[in-house]
Amino acid sequence: MAGDKEKKATKGTSKGIRKKGGQKKSKATPFAKKEWYDIETPVMFTERTSLRTLVNKTFGKKTAESGLLGRTIEMNINDIHKVSENAANPFMKIKMKIAEVQGRKCYTRFCGMEMTTDKSRSMVRRWQTLIEGIIDVRTVDGYLLRVFTIGFTRRRPDSVSRTAYIKESAVKKIRKMMFDATAEEFEGGDINRVVESVIAGTIGSRVQYLASFELGILLQNVHVWKVKVLKMPAYENVGMEVDEQAGGFAEGARTHFEEPPMQETV
Repeated sequence: MAGDKEKKATKGTSKGIRKKGGQKKSKATPFAKKEWYDIETPVMFTERTSLRTLVNKTFGKKTAESGLLGRTIEMNINDIHKVSENAANPFMKIKMKIAEVQGRKCYTRFCGMEMTTDKSRSMVRRWQTLIEGIIDVRTVDGYLLRVFTIGFTRRRPDSVSRTAYIKESAVKKIRKMMFDATAEEFEGGDINRVVESVIAGTIGSRVQYLASFELGILLQNVHVWKVKVLKMPAYENVGMEVDEQAGGFAEGARTHFEEPPMQETV
């Protein structure tokens, strides 16, 4: 009897013995149902194909293209653009939105930029006045932008006081300078000029000079810290924006048609 019990205990259920006819199922990895797509950055950046993104493969009525269109990509400016060593504002994050998919390539459009968190937090200190300005501008190519500008006061070299506070009336005058400089710089150019101007720090340099020359107030860390796209031009109005990235004409893209001259004889 004892021998029969031992046989039953070791039959089929003990460790190390596989059940009759059973094989372990191989676990499918999540990446088996996904595929990689290359991302083309907008035309204003020097590095065009430095990004890749994942998306679920086409299954049933849900296509891979539908999962990519409208997706927002965020990258540091130094990863996709050759920034000058003398640039005043090289610490920006660029936001791009996928507008068209052709094959395994995704073509994007610019949809905003923002200062990195570590830089924006490092500028805030004690004993100085913070000045902020928010203004909406429209570029010549139809972008409606909301521009956020920031600046801080600093002590004069011969000052005895430890603080660099200024009155509210002076803050309003400096904010007005920010508005005027931003409108003058952005409203006369296209979106390419906006990106280059923010990286170069053109507005910050101008505001610092005007505040020092007209008000006698020294400023520091004056930057455009955020550009938000409120409205993009309609897709058919931007012309060949995506086609220029592809190096040719996309399928179904609008082209500029010119009627041929009338022939006198056939």
